[in-house]
Amino acid sequence: MMRTACIRLKVTPEQVARLSALRTAYAEACNRLVPLVQAARCWNRVALHQLGYRSLRQETSLGAQRACNAIFSVCKAYRSQRALGRIPQDTPVPPLSFDRTSVHFDHRTYTLKGEAVSLNTLQGRLLMPMILGDHQRKILASGLPKEAELLFRRGRWFFNLVVESADSESVTSGPVMGVDVGENTLAATSTGRIWGGETLRHRRDQHLALRRRLQSNGSQSAIQRLRQVSGKERRRVKHVNHETSKAVLEEARRIGAATIVMEDLTHIRDRLRAGRRMRARLPAGRSGNCRASSSTRPVPLGSPSCTSIPPTPARPVRPAGSWVHGASIVSSVPVVSGRTLT
Repeated sequence: MMRTACIRLKVTPEQVARLSALRTAYAEACNRLVPLVQAARCWNRVALHQLGYRSLRQETSLGAQRACNAIFSVCKAYRSQRALGRIPQDTPVPPLSFDRTSVHFDHRTYTLKGEAVSLNTLQGRLLMPMILGDHQRKILASGLPKEAELLFRRGRWFFNLVVESADSESVTSGPVMGVDVGENTLAATSTGRIWGGETLRHRRDQHLALRRRLQSNGSQSAIQRLRQVSGKERRRVKHVNHETSKAVLEEARRIGAATIVMEDLTHIRDRLRAGRRMRARLPAGRSGNCRASSSTRPVPLGSPSCTSIPPTPARPVRPAGSWVHGASIVSSVPVVSGRTLT
């Protein structure tokens, strides 16, 4: 099981300058690889390494391992675009910009030393204290540190460290609990528990109204206010989905369920007809984020697995909050081990 600890770094002005220089050089190296990807239509790490490694070493100030990491970042970005369907077959490869990219670190380029981290920069190693809370300490103590990303966000430097820990044992046998997710009702389980979405929807409408007023105003103060509220609604929705998915898992553990069945509402926005107000709400991704949060949440010992069922013509998409107990839905999904949401 992989978990990510978002760790803020305590840096001095001199260290900020060195980290900024590293980030700029790393972004420049990634941008140099983009024409090679477009010309060769190649996002395989080994093949791109053969095409661009020598030029990176000659034309940039990056070291050997840092150049390899830049190749990895470019390949990862293009593979993600390919998986999302944004690079169709027999079409030109679109250019990607890495001007604000994060810097990738592996076990050769960083070292943990207690509550400090040593990073490999252009001018050698740099030792910086980490600002750790109880949550970060718990993640770091749970397993083996793996790869990491150095980010610069809102004037602060963060070190996102991936930690690998042993997978928890899943419940292998037991009842199946169904969960319906939607807009009006965040989640409704087959046991009768309901998590309403009225407050979330109301706050979303307030945020959209505020954003419209500020955008139509156009003054300097309105622009400053827009920057202040930027991302606030997204973080609030993510927090609510976090709490809801945690409560769903607790409900499944309470009844001893071996599997949680959730309807797969991927591309639901492409299938339904909605007015302008509803279309403005849908990009918030409440149901999809709640389902993803439930599937990716670290599960303690004795927790159920998660699976999803796609809507079919025989089983159309139902209004949110109306869970059907019929065996035609639940019994069609086998009890599986693990915790992968497909």
